[in-house]
Amino acid sequence: MTGSSSGWRPATLPLLATLILTLIPSAASIASAPSTRWKADLSASRLEFIFDQAGAQNTGRLPDFRLTLSAYRPNSDAADLNVTIYMAEVETGEADRDGILKGPDFLAVKEYPQAKFEANAVVARGRDQYVASGRLTLRGVPHSHSLPLEMVFAADGQSLRLRGESTIHRLDYGIGQGEWSSTEWIGNEVKVRFDILLRPQPD
Repeated sequence: MTGSSSGWRPATLPLLATLILTLIPSAASIASAPSTRWKADLSASRLEFIFDQAGAQNTGRLPDFRLTLSAYRPNSDAADLNVTIYMAEVETGEADRDGILKGPDFLAVKEYPQAKFEANAVVARGRDQYVASGRLTLRGVPHSHSLPLEMVFAADGQSLRLRGESTIHRLDYGIGQGEWSSTEWIGNEVKVRFDILLRPQPD
């Protein structure tokens, strides 16, 4: 070899390999992941939605949900991502608005207490970037949905972060009946944003 490489000596190679592994802990942790089943830690997670009301942007929270990621393998589409959201716990910071939102014209939480996202394909799109494809069910109405997400393992392999956002159209799911089917006061687009910590579960 020529140039600067001529200064390398065999004794330096083990040190070089150690440095490389230190600089890319995510790759090492993926390979040594302790479990193929992961579950959300709600105490360190956030699931929220952003909507327009009367021209102003508002943020709501969905604090009660269950999320599991099963049989995950890096760069594979052989994973199952399942999310169940308990809609009666939705909150926007205004009690009157929350009551209307939970009522029959919007989420109808008494009749449809749960929303679900069920995906059986998680496809890699680049470094730490994936798309989960499956079915989203809101207010009892199912539609195909693709969810872009970032998936990052902790260096020790003991936790996993899922981050991302996606846009849905509320009227596709019948959210907004009667006069509320107009988008004059409440926009049709709703952005869902999440930052979720997962921890390994025993197989």
